[in-house]
Amino acid sequence: MILFLLLFIFFILIFISSSNNAKTLRYDNNTLLKNVDASFRGLDKENFVGDGVVEVGDVNGDGYCDFLLSSMPSNKAYLFFGKPNDWKMNSSISNANIIITGENKGDLFGLDVEWVGDVNSDGYDDFLIGAQNNNGGELRAGKTYLFLGGTYLNKIKRALLPF
Repeated sequence: MILFLLLFIFFILIFISSSNNAKTLRYDNNTLLKNVDASFRGLDKENFVGDGVVEVGDVNGDGYCDFLLSSMPSNKAYLFFGKPNDWKMNSSISNANIIITGENKGDLFGLDVEWVGDVNSDGYDDFLIGAQNNNGGELRAGKTYLFLGGTYLNKIKRALLPF
């Protein structure tokens, strides 16, 4: 009981000392959005771009971190290669470096996207895209696609699964 009381007093003292030195920053939505460097918009009504958002490491070996955005209703995932500048506001999702289309509408392709590091030790980062409702085996058994990174990605614009 004494130990609990001492810990309680310790945390109260830390809270009081830190709150006296704290600065309050106030933002509203307009302030935050003015500081955004880029934005990406869907192509169609209820496109839901951003269902999945993940950093995928450097999948093409150019030294920049890449990222993936997905849109389940369109059954697509959009891979953007990193770059030092030239990012734009309200950029169309169709400007992705690679557009990956899932096997079947309704598979929930892109609901889950994950960076998995370099699973095959080739020096390029790799990633997974899930399709939880895919019926490839049994009804809604699901399927997950592993994409291995490499310089070959620099030559692809569209990918239709399976490939």
